[in-house]
Amino acid sequence: MTRRETLLQRQEARRKEAITLLNDGFSRQEVADKLDVDPSSVSRWKKTYEEEGMMGLDASSPPKREPVLDDDQLLELAAYLRDGPRQHGFENDFWTHKQVMALIEEKFDTSIALSTLYSYMKRMEWEYRKAKNPPGERDLDAIERDRQKKFERVQQMASSDKSILER
Repeated sequence: MTRRETLLQRQEARRKEAITLLNDGFSRQEVADKLDVDPSSVSRWKKTYEEEGMMGLDASSPPKREPVLDDDQLLELAAYLRDGPRQHGFENDFWTHKQVMALIEEKFDTSIALSTLYSYMKRMEWEYRKAKNPPGERDLDAIERDRQKKFERVQQMASSDKSILER
């Protein structure tokens, strides 16, 4: 049983206990004090009980919201993201969350919260990584060192094959 289900069951039990206490003659305020809830909650539960009976007090999860983007739209978004930002009019080679949100607004005519974007990216198995250097501040020395290491590795592999490499 999940923590959420346990919480819902405890809340249901509290609502039903409130009705039992009211039926036993306790006042709304006494029930609220005993259960450590607001008296308005006791009134709301009593009204629900009068309209729907004890079943109206049963625990139920709140209805889930419809997703802003459906599965087909997420597939379409993934394709746009694979195209890269330059294909969609942005001037850099990596996506920022602001760019992805702008793309969603442009392509799907809707806006989403940043938390929703993160959950969509997770569902699409895209990961968020913070840039080591802010945009425009590339570490050219580090790039050159990496390039040199890769060249040396390839050169070693090629020399074992008796290939010729020129730089």
